[in-house]
Parts: sequence; C-alpha cells; structure tokens
Amino acid sequence: MLQRKTLKLDNCEISYIQSREDGIPVLFLHELSLGAITFQDVIKSKLGEQYRLIAFDLPGHGESSYSDNPIEDY
Repeated sequence: MLQRKTLKLDNCEISYIQSREDGIPVLFLHELSLGAITFQDVIKSKLGEQYRLIAFDLPGHGESSYSDNPIEDY
C-alpha cells in the first residue's frame, strides 16, 4: 500500500510516501532533481509489508513546496 502525506514545517510543506503507519522505519533519500516517487515500486513491494518504508521529497522537489527561507532550509 502506498500512502502520500505531508508534513508542515516552518517555511515549507514536505511531501512523503510510506508503506504503512507502523513497523520498523526505513528512510529513502532521493538524488537531486528526483523525488520520492522514485521508490514507489520498493514501497509497494513485500518489504513494504514488513517494514515502514518512508521516502520524502526534499524541499522544492517532487510534491514538496519550495522554502520561503532557502538559505536556512537548504
């Protein structure tokens, strides 16, 4: 199962996808110019049923907003 959620920070909104709400968390970080969706196949796999796989969009990437204060946030 793939769930997309957002997390509101001071200067921007961070979008992330995860496989489930509980379990041992495993974080995925994407390269520049990519997004969390890069990991969708892994998150929907059997590993996503065993672990809480989380991939987030860095600020200004994917579905995350750009920061109002980029010098501080980036």
